[in-house]
Amino acid sequence: MRLSRIYTFTIIFLLAPLIGFSYQPADSSMKVIKPKEIKRYIRPCIYLNNYKTPEKELRKRQITAYSFRQSNLGFYAPLYTNTWYRKDSITLSTLHLLAVGNIATASAGFSGFDKRIEFYKLSLGLRTIYSSGKKSVWFFDASPFLAEDNIGGSNRTWRYSATIVYNRTVSKNFSYRIGYTKTYLFGEGLNLPMIGCRFGPHDGVHVSFFIPRNITLDFPMGKKFWGSVFVKPVGGRYNFFIPDTSFNRIGYTVQYGHREYLTGFLLEFRPNMNISVTLSTGLATQRYIALAEDVNAEGRGYEPFFASIVAPCIFSSFGASIRFGKARKVNSNYEMYDVLDINNTFDPGDNNMGPANGNIPNDPNNVKVNNIQYQDIKDLIDETDLN
Repeated sequence: MRLSRIYTFTIIFLLAPLIGFSYQPADSSMKVIKPKEIKRYIRPCIYLNNYKTPEKELRKRQITAYSFRQSNLGFYAPLYTNTWYRKDSITLSTLHLLAVGNIATASAGFSGFDKRIEFYKLSLGLRTIYSSGKKSVWFFDASPFLAEDNIGGSNRTWRYSATIVYNRTVSKNFSYRIGYTKTYLFGEGLNLPMIGCRFGPHDGVHVSFFIPRNITLDFPMGKKFWGSVFVKPVGGRYNFFIPDTSFNRIGYTVQYGHREYLTGFLLEFRPNMNISVTLSTGLATQRYIALAEDVNAEGRGYEPFFASIVAPCIFSSFGASIRFGKARKVNSNYEMYDVLDINNTFDPGDNNMGPANGNIPNDPNNVKVNNIQYQDIKDLIDETDLN
């Protein structure tokens, strides 16, 4: 019952902000009312991902084979957006405050156990993005989460992920980033520096890397398709009650950590500005799993009582993103493109499997004049052109 209540609460939490943003009360008067000004640049988004690897043999006595699969449902929604002129009366700065959340279900198959272990990961947090209007973007994110075999149980362990990034938009074709992150992507809680850059325009062929989070080559494949070749880590750390006597710890809470690197190809389909669908596959390498005492939440500073390298394998993944409502136009505002990209790069929940990057518009050189409306022109007048 506890778990069902948590699912109900989470679904309500995910949908409530989006319903609030999309609902507008009817006006019964006959007066001509000026359309409400759109303030936000980031639209509310719900996304889901599914990822799995097949069973692989292990040369260990207690566990002879291992497999893993995970599904996650997340969202981000703007709570507050402010745009103002700097002292020069020309440059526009923006501030974005967003609510973020994610619920993930994962299943690890250990052949030495009587049953598969089911994990649940619930994350809620806040993020802030500040854009100076002078090519600088600051990103702050903090998300506490639970990651256990039963998040409604009595022995709950809170962990958190956090990220700080500074981005410099040098030009349309180049930007660089430095930052810090607290992450569990490598199977334990680590505090890591980050560094990276992008070559090429966001709305065209570009290469970007942000070590240690990802390396990607993105390119358009027609009007509605994008392709991406990528390398990225995935992993996590979970608590669970060991189900049998394989390690002489029956009824004993242990920590399970895993990590692997995915190298593959992703195909993204964007039928319209609201929906993105992705399919990806490739090779999972440098795979590692460990079971350890529940000494501290980070899982560092002591040796696991079981650890094993796992053979490489083929992985598959499916994802979808849905965006709601309207946002101010950002065509040719390359600093704002970096704002949108950073927001999607760091997914809620510290899974490194977030939404597609469909918020960035197509190359404005391909936009027909007769499709541009008054509101688009008004927003472009207010935007900073970084050319």
